[in-house]
Amino acid sequence: MDTDERAAAAPRTDPDLFGHAQAEAISPQPPGNVTPMTRPRGRPAVNWSDRPRSNQERDLFELSMELEQREGYDPNTGFIATACIYASLPHSEIAGAYFKRKSNTHTTTILVDPDIGLPYGKIPRVMTAFLCTEAKRTEKPRIYLGRSQAEFAHRLGLTSSGGHRGDMTRLKDQAMRLFTSHITLVGTPGSEFHWQNVNLTSRGMLLWNPHNPEERVPWNSWLDLSSEFFKECCDHAVPIQMDIVHALRSPLAIDIYIWMTYRYNAIKVPTPITWSQLKWQFGANYSDDPAGLASFKYNFLKQMRVVMAAWPQAKVAHDANKLTLLPSPTHIAKRS
Repeated sequence: MDTDERAAAAPRTDPDLFGHAQAEAISPQPPGNVTPMTRPRGRPAVNWSDRPRSNQERDLFELSMELEQREGYDPNTGFIATACIYASLPHSEIAGAYFKRKSNTHTTTILVDPDIGLPYGKIPRVMTAFLCTEAKRTEKPRIYLGRSQAEFAHRLGLTSSGGHRGDMTRLKDQAMRLFTSHITLVGTPGSEFHWQNVNLTSRGMLLWNPHNPEERVPWNSWLDLSSEFFKECCDHAVPIQMDIVHALRSPLAIDIYIWMTYRYNAIKVPTPITWSQLKWQFGANYSDDPAGLASFKYNFLKQMRVVMAAWPQAKVAHDANKLTLLPSPTHIAKRS
């Protein structure tokens, strides 16, 4: 079992849906020869840590300062089920009806109706966080989506822009893809064989007018979370800051932020994770060769720096072989 999987499998009396558990402590690991990621200074260079802040990074840093000023419980705190952290979606469109990621001991597969397609990008990630947050907040499996597509988009924090790439145009398409997906996790530790089949939803109905997203109908669109996923959202939810999720543009950045939020609840000592392990979890759209790994590392570090602009307290280090998570303050204190 690799380092990241050991962290996910730390002792806990109540494992989550996929058999992972929130780590309470991690065995010491030598950090090796690592290069800390520091704030950029000097002239731009190929290394992302040396480049000046982008406009997005400056905006996210200002957002982080604003969030620090909020006192007490923040109503924009959201939640994400731990199962969603390990069963991350494709970053960009993939042809076909299934999506698979495989490591030495685990395989995650997402199956869909080929006439509908696989969910991908930022929108289904925001929708998943919305579903988990609503389940946690209401403690009910039925989630109401609003009386118009525009109302649902507003609840998700998305824009009402149209056009081929507008949020409104893609919203219903990505909702249909996500809400009808089937997830299977297979584990093969040693000679054992474990599997878990998961449906995010059991049923639902979308009443949105495809030609007029602003039109309100007399009834709410709705869906019912499956009993397994509903329990996962209620019992194994990781707190996240929805303002940051909305502000991040890249689906990879969203995945990194949620993953870091989860991991830093347990990081007590420097914890190295190889680039190959990270690529299995985050790099579904990269080729399985040295060029694909190099491209993944480049983009991962680029998006991690964007995330760290919104979370300046997070400390990481990296070298050619691995990323090392260093003990840092948690982003959001976990509530009971």
